[in-house]
Amino acid sequence: MIEVLFLFGGRLGRLGYFLIGLAISIGGSCLLIFGLGPLVESGGAPVVLALAVTGLAILWMSLSLQAARIRDIGLRPLFVILGFVVLYTVLHGGKMTMKNTELGTLFAWSTVALQVIFGFFLLLMPGSDEDPSDRPDPLDDRPLDRRASMMRKLGSDGSMPQVRAAAITSTRASQGTTRQSFGRRGI
Repeated sequence: MIEVLFLFGGRLGRLGYFLIGLAISIGGSCLLIFGLGPLVESGGAPVVLALAVTGLAILWMSLSLQAARIRDIGLRPLFVILGFVVLYTVLHGGKMTMKNTELGTLFAWSTVALQVIFGFFLLLMPGSDEDPSDRPDPLDDRPLDRRASMMRKLGSDGSMPQVRAAAITSTRASQGTTRQSFGRRGI
């Protein structure tokens, strides 16, 4: 759990993402309203510092949570989050430079729509059995040594690992159908 909340690691399913995100939102809101509310009336530098630290902690946990969910979907979190940030920054910059115009309103609604689409994407996309860290890095310019990667896949004695054909493709005899399936999702 610590890995998912603070260390940008691990994987997180849809229900866990929803519940932890809800807890972070409610807990952060309560902390800001009830914990820091009385401080706001007094004003000054301690209030600004407390608000900044609280906001950064909530942002850090939210980004770590999103990274775990993106990894569970089967994508690389760095590329997805950076792509979202770049697109959002462009739309937000357009909104700020074209204030009080129809195009500025369009940019404003586009930023909201982008956030909603990204949120539903993370919430509704099914998880993947593939770990994105197993794939080669696309930015790595070293040549692939196919023989070395094949040797890693081989057993320690050099023989091919045994794969049970029944586990990969099976028939649904209990349901009376002959449709082949792959794992729990089907072909």
